[in-house]
Amino acid sequence: MNEMTQIALIILGTGVCLVLSMVIYKQWRQLQRTKRLEALQREKLATSRVGAADSIKVLARCILAEQVELSEACIRIKVLLDVLDPSMHEQAGLNIFNRIYEATAHMPTHQARKKVDKRFLWKLDKQRWSLEKEHQQEILEGAERLLQHPALK
Repeated sequence: MNEMTQIALIILGTGVCLVLSMVIYKQWRQLQRTKRLEALQREKLATSRVGAADSIKVLARCILAEQVELSEACIRIKVLLDVLDPSMHEQAGLNIFNRIYEATAHMPTHQARKKVDKRFLWKLDKQRWSLEKEHQQEILEGAERLLQHPALK
């Protein structure tokens, strides 16, 4: 091999090394960004779980103190349990919140409620009140169980 070929190969090899080094550096930076984002997401999830647990306790106390409509509290608790630990829906005494949520899922809420005929709303409200009355004791027991649940301590 002559001297010019050797110099060309050395320059080529150095160039390849530089390009590979840049690729490795970019991937390393991307990995660091991903790790930071994952850590922030874990922290955010932990924070939201703590907030969900606190909100569930407040709602359970409000149920027991008769400060909130039972169906509204059940709907809110169901959504918060989804954040905290969805497997809690299957636990004895806690599945009532999911059942009430499912039984009222067809009923309009918030802005949609304002667009519905008042007579139809009255019928839906009567259904909801009947549901609350029928399951009142079970809801109260579920609220007690929530306040005693280890996940909420």
